[in-house]
Amino acid sequence: MRAASGRFERHPKSGAPRAIRLRTSCVSKPNRHSRQMIFSKRLFLAPLLAIATLISHPAAAQDWITRAACAIKSPRIDPEVINPEWLAREEIAVENGTGRLWRVTSKDGAVSHLWGTFHSNDPLIVDLPDELRSVIDHARVIAPELTWDFKTRADFEAAVRPAWFWNSEVTSHEPEFLDPRVKEWVRARLKSLGHEEYALKFITLPALWSVLALGPCTDFSSWTVPIQDTWIELLGMDSGAEIIGLEQYDRTILDLAKYNHRRTVVASVKVWAAYLNPENFSARRSTEFHLYLSGRIGALMALERELLGDVYGQIEADRLLRDTDTYFLEERNRGFVENAVPLLEQGNALIAVGCFHLPGPTGLVRMLRDRGYEVERVPVIGEIGGN
Repeated sequence: MRAASGRFERHPKSGAPRAIRLRTSCVSKPNRHSRQMIFSKRLFLAPLLAIATLISHPAAAQDWITRAACAIKSPRIDPEVINPEWLAREEIAVENGTGRLWRVTSKDGAVSHLWGTFHSNDPLIVDLPDELRSVIDHARVIAPELTWDFKTRADFEAAVRPAWFWNSEVTSHEPEFLDPRVKEWVRARLKSLGHEEYALKFITLPALWSVLALGPCTDFSSWTVPIQDTWIELLGMDSGAEIIGLEQYDRTILDLAKYNHRRTVVASVKVWAAYLNPENFSARRSTEFHLYLSGRIGALMALERELLGDVYGQIEADRLLRDTDTYFLEERNRGFVENAVPLLEQGNALIAVGCFHLPGPTGLVRMLRDRGYEVERVPVIGEIGGN
């Protein structure tokens, strides 16, 4: 794989020549094998995220989320979105809220790493820091939240034709828990993905969450550039690492489909629907990127709480976060740790999960320390405390 400079370095494992990555804000082009994997990933993701259509629609479908609105050149905290002084005070209260890369050392001295991802395919997000690239290049195994790896043809067919996506019985109403303003945002999102006007009446709540879970700004390059999590997997495969998901690809959907998670799935739909808010959309995105790239994950969590409050009021926002965090940041985190421990005991593993899974009393940093691991932050360039 040749870089524009024509320079090569030796592969750290095989000794074979490979291109040196250029230091630019744009992501490097994947090789042919990586492009095939990206295409396969998109094929698998399409039915789950309802983006397997190339049908064009009028600009009225979510016309506030344009490519220009999504393009962030120089991320910064916009005071129109949040008060920087207030944010700085709030993030102090978040345990282990600063840092994306952490070194994890077992009692026997085996060294691994933990990385907090951002589920976006924006060039600023997939341009990974050198410190992480080095970890990926030398990793024995990379463990993302999940992998799209099917053991049988039946498993694949179940994924591309999921029984949980549409209601089997005809219904005549849309979700009553969505207020009219938010409901319009959701309708526009469904329409932008090729669904008919009446789709909101028939889509199941877990399926609706899955549609909303991947932000609309990923649409513009979704068939070309993978989100950061998938990009890390592909780089790991290119370096010879084994890829092991921390949970089954459909675990979250199946959990949300259970009756005892009804409250969770309703809250999840409301939380992710709020991210479609057109007010200050670009400014919010710029602020989120700045906080993430600065390693200020605690501040990013505080920002989310305030943005939800702008849509639903602070009392309702806090209730929604309690209902979603109990599952996403507590129950799932326990499962992540259980499946990560065998990999960490062997060492040279990279655990790559969404950045919100790291901080807090039920975050992976604290939970691993409680298991006897030494977990130390590794500052990276661009972050607070980085060089």
